[in-house]
Amino acid sequence: MKAKAHLVRVLLIALCGALAGCRPPSPGGSRLLVRGAPTLAPAFGALAKEYARQAPGREAQCDLTCPPCVLLRQQAGTVDFDVVAAVGADTVKAYEQRGLVQPGTARQFGSSRLVVVTSAKPPVPIQRVEDLKNPALKPIALADPSLLDLGSSAQRALEHLGLWDAVQPRLSLQQTGCATVKTIALGGAAAGIICDFCLYEGPGSQGRRRDLRVAATFPEQAAPPIALLAAEMTGSKQSPAAQQFINFLLTPAAQKIIAEYGITPVGAASAATSP
Repeated sequence: MKAKAHLVRVLLIALCGALAGCRPPSPGGSRLLVRGAPTLAPAFGALAKEYARQAPGREAQCDLTCPPCVLLRQQAGTVDFDVVAAVGADTVKAYEQRGLVQPGTARQFGSSRLVVVTSAKPPVPIQRVEDLKNPALKPIALADPSLLDLGSSAQRALEHLGLWDAVQPRLSLQQTGCATVKTIALGGAAAGIICDFCLYEGPGSQGRRRDLRVAATFPEQAAPPIALLAAEMTGSKQSPAAQQFINFLLTPAAQKIIAEYGITPVGAASAATSP
């Protein structure tokens, strides 16, 4: 019976690793739980592996299935994870205001440009952001500006370019950046506005989605790059380890991985910049 119980335990551990990408905690090690924007999941899966490789015995389990709008419904002291990965400094500030994030712990680990994306085929006649004025282009998928930095940044950029009034009636507002990407890919929108790193499902050029194409990039004066940040959650029982992981995101090895997933790295030299 003992042998059978041991075999079942081994099989369950193997199944967990195969299905969820998780591993059992290392004896005596520290295991962090990282949550946040689903669009960051591919990059953070690779980052977690490198984090564990550099120091056997420590582990970061990345479960990036928590959109910002969901986390903002939580009360201070009720979240049970250690680090949040977020798209946009305003999102992190909102977390701080609700007492969800430890003030002063947020660090920017990268940034991303706003782009107009369409299906790769059939091609949609967009060459410039201004082409979104075309009334035949509808709907246009966009993350809800009232929920996500991606959406509010896009709204400010369209207003700066004098396009918001023409585009707003044709918008299909989405709850997450992932939903925006999926809507465009499935033909539910003629075009969409997303961060360029959202097109990466794996590292390098081979990890870039083939079913979508960047039709235009917003000019930087209208849409400055959106900051990507990580911060320690209030009440984390692993505060030193949480800060260790956040600092790891700014190391050369981590920044190289970040760049492979279409994110513009900040480099270790600018590690201490807070939003």
